Amino acid sequence: MVVLIGADVHKNSHTFVAVDAAGKQIGQITVRATHSGHEKAYRWARKSFIEQDRQWGVEDCRHLTGLLERDLLAHGEPVVRVPAKLMARQRATARTRGKSDPIDALAVARAMAREDDLPTAFTDEQAREVKLVLARREDLVAERTRVINRLRWHLHELDPEVDPAPRALTHRPAQERVRELVEASEGIVAEIAGMVLADLERLCSSISELDARLRVMVREVEPVLLEIPAARSCRPRRSSPRPPGSNGSRTRGSTRCSPAALRSRSGQARPRGESV
Repeated sequence: MVVLIGADVHKNSHTFVAVDAAGKQIGQITVRATHSGHEKAYRWARKSFIEQDRQWGVEDCRHLTGLLERDLLAHGEPVVRVPAKLMARQRATARTRGKSDPIDALAVARAMAREDDLPTAFTDEQAREVKLVLARREDLVAERTRVINRLRWHLHELDPEVDPAPRALTHRPAQERVRELVEASEGIVAEIAGMVLADLERLCSSISELDARLRVMVREVEPVLLEIPAARSCRPRRSSPRPPGSNGSRTRGSTRCSPAALRSRSGQARPRGESV
């Protein structure tokens, strides 16, 4: 006999409902979403269903289930991931007033009973580390885009003719020229622009460090990925092919950020909301 244990996971607590092969509920427990809580759930299942094979199921939302999966797999317990769409109909028919965690956990367990080919959870620490570093990099890039947009507005207030390209501002030469302009200006706007520029330099430095770390990590896990054009952001900039039409002596970003006080060429103004 196989016991199917569905889990409804939240940030602070997990609720588990066990069913038999026919989908009949035969047990339930709620624990804290911690290592000790996961250990309590494992001991409950081992004691309650000692002579049955067990299979655990979690809704496929890994930012909440990752720790639970790793703790269960460490005990040798099989875990499957249940797509949310498989529980939608069950939730709609079983929803009642009051706390819904047991209902959602039951929906997961019954989805397991209906489906035979659910994906199996497994631990891959290297892939998980790459994902965490990449997520951090994406957060910093998004913040850098916001900082660049704020900086461009401050520069516009200092001198409406100054319009550096957003991509150019991710590089040190453009940042140095902006600093010269800011330091040559007076007033609170120039002061704040200098603070924003410092934030931008810090973000660019952090992103570069993460890029270097990602290159090393990806090379260890799957070096062939570095040869895919879409993955070239993880490769050293000097190894990237020159853009079409480049003469090899100057990049497009550097021409838009000329020494002439970062002034736009006539008729080539870009929208303020352009993102990096």
